[in-house]
Amino acid sequence: MMHWWNWGSSWGVLSMIFGWLVLLAIIGLVIYLVISNNKPQSSIGSKVESNNKAAEIIKERYAKGEISREEYKQMLEDMKE
Repeated sequence: MMHWWNWGSSWGVLSMIFGWLVLLAIIGLVIYLVISNNKPQSSIGSKVESNNKAAEIIKERYAKGEISREEYKQMLEDMKE
């Protein structure tokens, strides 16, 4: 009889440890999500990069003779808006 009682209590300890690990994992996940959502969004930086890429494409097209000087100036002006 005593043997079965000891075996049962060891499972109780293991399940308690497992429960604490699951709880700590959930708390860690919540902290990670809160921290990652509070990072500043870089939408301004990506817009500037997008404009720089577009300007480079316009310059290349002008250099290749695909667009006129007026079109080139107009496209650059449109990007500023």
